[in-house]
Amino acid sequence: MRRHTGRNDVCIDAAMISDDKHIHHLLALCRELMELAVMGSEDAADDNCLLLYSIVQDAAYKMDKAGREELTAHERRSPQK
Repeated sequence: MRRHTGRNDVCIDAAMISDDKHIHHLLALCRELMELAVMGSEDAADDNCLLLYSIVQDAAYKMDKAGREELTAHERRSPQK
């Protein structure tokens, strides 16, 4: 939700702070998924298990990248202090 501050073209996105908290949580989950995928790959009983852990690892890396990019975008949009 955007709130106008009264100055021209300057809005403070109050939800951005909450979003950042959720994104940091997502990044922590991605790290856990990456670790799980590595452990699972090492213990994989067959090729299907190895494929599953490869998919999990790939998805975790993609989500991690997207989350970091979004945090960077938030930093660029936030008002300078």
